[in-house]
This record gives sequence, structure tokens and C-alpha cells, in this order.
Amino acid sequence: SIPGREIVQVLTEIPEGVASGWHMHPGEEVGYIIAGTVEMEIEGRETLTLHAGDPFLIPPRTPHNALDLGPGTGVMLSTYIVEVDEPIASFTR
Repeated sequence: SIPGREIVQVLTEIPEGVASGWHMHPGEEVGYIIAGTVEMEIEGRETLTLHAGDPFLIPPRTPHNALDLGPGTGVMLSTYIVEVDEPIASFTR
């Protein structure tokens, strides 16, 4: 419904103590935590501590990093509304 954009959904699992690494997407990321506790760092904002059932929104091209605090594997479902023909993610650091 948005010309030049496509929707991609991703189920991400992050092992306890592991970070995604600082990266960004060519569009919005709308998601929520399915399991675990995740520390979400978003450039220019306060760090969030998210638990199962918590939502999050990351603006386009905004660097961010997710760290699973445990216990166990963190699981999140993300929906990306991204520019067509762009990589879904680019590492920034």
C-alpha cells in the first residue's frame, strides 16, 4: 500500500548475553518481544528494557542494538516496512 516499500516479517532469536550489533534498516521496524528480556539501545534515546509482550518502534535509518539479558534465549517478532531493493539491514559500527 506504500509505493516503493515492502513489508518483511522476521522472527529473531538472540541467545542470552548476545547482542545483535549496532545496525539500521531502510524503513520502520515495528516489533514486540515474544520471550525473554531484551535491552534495546536506540541512538538518541534512553535505553529500553523490554519483556515478553512489550512492543517497540524504531524509526527508519536509526542505529540500534538489542542485547538479550536472559535468562534463556530472547525471541522477538519484527515487521519492517522498508524501501524496495535496499538491504534489510546494514551494520553501523
